[in-house]
Amino acid sequence: MDIKREELAWAAGFFDGEGHIGSHVGKLRGRYTRRDLQLAIGQTDRWVLDRFRESVGGLGRVGGPLVRSYRNPNEHDVYQYQIARFEHV
Repeated sequence: MDIKREELAWAAGFFDGEGHIGSHVGKLRGRYTRRDLQLAIGQTDRWVLDRFRESVGGLGRVGGPLVRSYRNPNEHDVYQYQIARFEHV
């Protein structure tokens, strides 16, 4: 991985303002099987998340737009960057 210092500093500031760290509980056959550490960022502009992903060496994935059951006509599509491997988080 070739990570530039300036891009990593930008990514740190962006995550500090917009990011979230939490845990996700996995279920298999109705039983809780494991807890995963998860890092996530939600945005309406996908290109910002793609830049973040590139800044951290291409780790994680960008998905979306997220589908909602009810949608206000004034809402924008929402995209999400996620990474859940403990070593990568």
